[in-house]
Amino acid sequence: MYGVDQNAEAVAQVGCLASSLNPAIPAENFLVSEVEVMPFPGQRFDAVLSSAVLHFARDEKHFHRREHCVQQNLII
Repeated sequence: MYGVDQNAEAVAQVGCLASSLNPAIPAENFLVSEVEVMPFPGQRFDAVLSSAVLHFARDEKHFHRREHCVQQNLII
């Protein structure tokens, strides 16, 4: 499990939640970053969940940039 957000507080909260549910998930899997430049190895995922993100898109092209990292499922 990995997570990115531009909000450091949101990243910290999700990291704590993930750790409480599964201590094997490394804290460094949750980073402050823009989705377009995720600093994870391979940058490809089987599924991506994007929640409350539509209002951050500058335009339709910017919105669809998140699709580059999805191999199977994009949930918005």
